[in-house]
Amino acid sequence: MKMWIWKKLQNKKGFTLIELIVTFVLIGIFMVSATAVMSSFMHVFARVKSISSAQNVADVLLTKAAGELSGGQGGGFSPEKDEEEIPTEEYSLYIYQSQASGGSRHDIAVFRNEEGIQVTMGMLGDIILSPSDRAGLDENAVMDQMLLLRYCTKAIDPVTGDKNTEYTNWYYGKPSYMGTVLTEFKIEKVEEDKNLIRITVTLENAKTHFSPLTVSRIVKCRNMEAQNINVTEI
Repeated sequence: MKMWIWKKLQNKKGFTLIELIVTFVLIGIFMVSATAVMSSFMHVFARVKSISSAQNVADVLLTKAAGELSGGQGGGFSPEKDEEEIPTEEYSLYIYQSQASGGSRHDIAVFRNEEGIQVTMGMLGDIILSPSDRAGLDENAVMDQMLLLRYCTKAIDPVTGDKNTEYTNWYYGKPSYMGTVLTEFKIEKVEEDKNLIRITVTLENAKTHFSPLTVSRIVKCRNMEAQNINVTEI
């Protein structure tokens, strides 16, 4: 092709109309082919990048959730404050399973960590927050589809000596999710007679919704007995 064009350039007679048409047609075919290849490449690259980001975020979330849950204290307790109906019997771990309208699960776990502090763990949009608590969050760093751990502690008033309930909200900021959102947070017992809990998270790209990624991790609640883990569907 190059040699043919070069010879024509050396020929003072120039190109004929047919030759010009054929040349432009061939160039057009090459451009279309190159565009199709690049488009396919960019599409694959975007999917791989999205899955990679979701995998990294899932690992971080599961490590945090599993770390808190595995060291949870045994023995029964009643949550300090919970809007949901709880059993009259006290348990070490309360799991509230809820199915969203789209079919995904939005579960919440309530337990005491190894320091004895009550922890409510779930998606931010599913945990009931007072208007003042919600106002205290950095709206630029939070979104409803992210993991929230809500710590409940008792503080003693130095004047009256009364115990006051205080809450501390922990979460990874929105930038840490690298463009992904948490679409499912599932907590369930692996076997009824064992103290093993499976935590499952599903993440997807917030804009493109490319290939949702689901990752699970099994946690052994070493300080809890199987019968002290209560599962309630709400």
